Parts: sequence; C-alpha cells; structure tokens
Amino acid sequence: MRHSAKDFINAARIWSLPASAMPTIVPACYLYMTGNFNAPLYAFLLLFLSVLLFHTAGNLLSDRNDYLRGVDTQETLSVKYLPDGIFTPKEILAYGIICIAAAAAAGIAILVTAPQENRAAILIIGILTAIGTCTYHYNKYKALGDLHIFFFFGIMTAAAVSIVIGGFLSWNTILISLCYSPSIVAILHANNSRDMNSDKEAGIKTLGMLLGKRKSFIYYIVLLVFQFAYTAALIIAGLLPLLSAAVFLSLPLLVKCIRKMKRVCIGNEKIADADQDTAKLQLIFCILLSASMIIAKFL
Repeated sequence: MRHSAKDFINAARIWSLPASAMPTIVPACYLYMTGNFNAPLYAFLLLFLSVLLFHTAGNLLSDRNDYLRGVDTQETLSVKYLPDGIFTPKEILAYGIICIAAAAAAGIAILVTAPQENRAAILIIGILTAIGTCTYHYNKYKALGDLHIFFFFGIMTAAAVSIVIGGFLSWNTILISLCYSPSIVAILHANNSRDMNSDKEAGIKTLGMLLGKRKSFIYYIVLLVFQFAYTAALIIAGLLPLLSAAVFLSLPLLVKCIRKMKRVCIGNEKIADADQDTAKLQLIFCILLSASMIIAKFL
C-alpha cells in the first residue's frame, strides 16, 4: 500500500513526543543555567533526535503488539491505523526498525565525537535505551509500564543529557527529572485507565487494572500533585530559581485533567483524549520550567 506523509505522522503519534522531547530539553536548560552546558550544540541536537526516534519506535512496536494481542480493535478508543487497515503489522514493524536504526546512527555519531572518558557511559545508556524500546510492551502487559516509563523517560534521559552535554553525571539533574516524570507516567496511566475493560478482555495486566477505577483516580491525582509539590520543594531548597514558580500557571490545566479523569474512572465514561490532555499539561509545565531557568541565567 502507498501511504501519505500524514499516515506516517499519525502512526508515530506525534502528540505524544513531548513526553520524551521535554525530558531532554529541561535537563539541558538546567545545565545551561548552572554553566555546565559543555558540549557543542550539534551533540544536543543529535541526542534530541535520537531520543525522539527511540520514542517513536517504542510507540510503533507497542501499537503493533497491542494489535496482534487483540488489545487494539476497531471498538477500542486507541490507535486506529492498524485495526482500520491503513498499515499492516509488517509495515509498522519495518517502520519501527528504521526508527531504531536511525536513533542508533545518531547515538553512534554522539559516541565517536564524545570525549574518550565518557564513551563507555554513553554506550551503556544507548544499549539500555534500545533494549527498553524493544521490551516496553512486555513490561506494559505485566503492570510494569509505569515503572518503565518513569525510569527511561525520566531518570535515563536525564542521565544521558547530563553525560553528553555536561560531561559528567549530575545528580542534581536527576533530581530535576522528578519534577516532570510524574506527569509522563500519568499520561500512560490515563490511557490505561480508559482502556481497562478492553485490556482485561485481551488478557493483559496494567497498574490501572490492579488498582481498580477509584484507586486509579487517586493514583493519578497523587502523581500530578506530587509533581507540583516536589517542584515547590526544589525552589525552596534553592535547586531551582524562584522564577520556576511559573509552573503553577499550569494549575488550571491540572484541574481540567483531574476532572476528566474523574469522569473516566468514577463516571465510567469513554473519553478518548484524557491521555492527550495530560500530555498537554506535561508539555506546558516543562516549557514553563525550561523558560524559567533560561531567564534566570540572564538575571
């Protein structure tokens, strides 16, 4: 079948890419603010590209396996390009492999241009990321998806930025990653809470299924409230500038997300975009956090 560029863009689920793009940008802004942005700009761009490509590959491989397992059907509210026959599973597998190869190529470019003393750490992170991309769907089916996302999108990405851009592992950068990682986990949890019934029929387990609808709603609130409280704690501790209080401008969107999740979990409504609204919250929160650090650099 011939596909348009729009088909490939939709299959990549570009609306979800800020979940990996911002965890690359925020630590880089922190390193810039603290005077530790020690790599050339092309190294950051290569890292940014590699992260996005790995994320895209993860989306594609996960969607393929969800379709083959019967998780995604024409009756579910999830991705439709496979159930509707726009792509075949083989085409999506090939698409995912190409993205992994391109991400690896960008990683190799980073590796060969990096200082000798950092190459071993960069290689280990790259290998672990490739393994994580290919195994995410297995962890998701065993209720380990939240932990997987927290580790790879939060801690692992922050560590990669720290080593590639800063030239060393900055533990403060890891601490900063906890400011936005909860909302990334919440994106997945919103998706899983919406799809509890179809996931159960497909014979897989997610954390939302184990918790049940009411506890899933509470867990979602805890994730997002912790994110704001933790960020406030880092501001008070002096790790983040006072300007970072700008993240509280996103509170109206937080309220909107909580209300929508209440309708999904408590009201049992079939709402397709609860995860996308959570992704918007994560994006805006991270933009405000990044901007606050850049501005603080010049004050």
